[in-house]
Amino acid sequence: MSAYEELQYKIKEVSAQDNSFEEKAGYIKNYIDDVTRDQLLNIISGIGIIPEFVGHDSTEEKFYAKVSDIVLSKCFSEIGLKSRVLTERADAADVYAESFYNGYSLVGDAKIFRLSRTAKNQKDFKVAGLDSWRGDADYAVLCSPWYQYPIRTSQVYKEALDRNVSLFSWEYLIFMLKNGIKDTQNCDLSTIWSYSATLSKTTINADSKKRFLEKQNKFIEAQADDLRYSMSDVFSDEEAGIMTRGDVEKSYWESIIKNIKNYSREKAITELLKEKKIDKKISQIDKTVEGAQKTFEAATK
Repeated sequence: MSAYEELQYKIKEVSAQDNSFEEKAGYIKNYIDDVTRDQLLNIISGIGIIPEFVGHDSTEEKFYAKVSDIVLSKCFSEIGLKSRVLTERADAADVYAESFYNGYSLVGDAKIFRLSRTAKNQKDFKVAGLDSWRGDADYAVLCSPWYQYPIRTSQVYKEALDRNVSLFSWEYLIFMLKNGIKDTQNCDLSTIWSYSATLSKTTINADSKKRFLEKQNKFIEAQADDLRYSMSDVFSDEEAGIMTRGDVEKSYWESIIKNIKNYSREKAITELLKEKKIDKKISQIDKTVEGAQKTFEAATK
């Protein structure tokens, strides 16, 4: 079992327990704090994809998202920053980190998606939101699977340039860790976090929505003093990994299809009614009508 698969198992196990959300997150944090560098790299490679077996809008899905914050914070620590996961209200950044040597701070937001997710837009990346959540921090870093960013042009790129938000990725973290890139007295990583602001100075308005990630790839790659693994090497490995992961996620739904085909007529009807949530809709109609009656009665007294 790989480190990521073991983490998947622990997420499923812990999310089903009765203790508080904070206690569950604390358990996973302690687990991730103790993983080796190789185990962390394997976890980073998989964490950006929400497993299909995790229910939509479920407690487990929310917990999986929190675990991605914990992994991002661990990564910031591994590249030399002092980092922690934030526990504030929902409309806030997820991770805070600061440099020991170079006097800057940043907020981070981990992004994860299902492979079955349809087309994404700027609302999914919340660039403007992350900018507004930075508070006194110098930089705002959005960490998404690299391949999930819009392919050609998007408002996402314009917002990143205008607001100095870093469109970072899990793949970039793998590259940095494999090449030993860390924030030190002699290496100030703020040049990476501020790449959008730097690029905006030479980008004309007509080009502001164009994808600039390929330029960013080269810039980040140039930060390695001793290039042991190229960005191309990392992307090739991740491409192979996502193909394997795609087969895993498809097999889940194929097993569901096979299971459904074996349903009896009665069970099929029961499951369809459950899926449509008809009982809940009827109940909600009753509640709405009852509330309306009380409101009208109060108004006519």
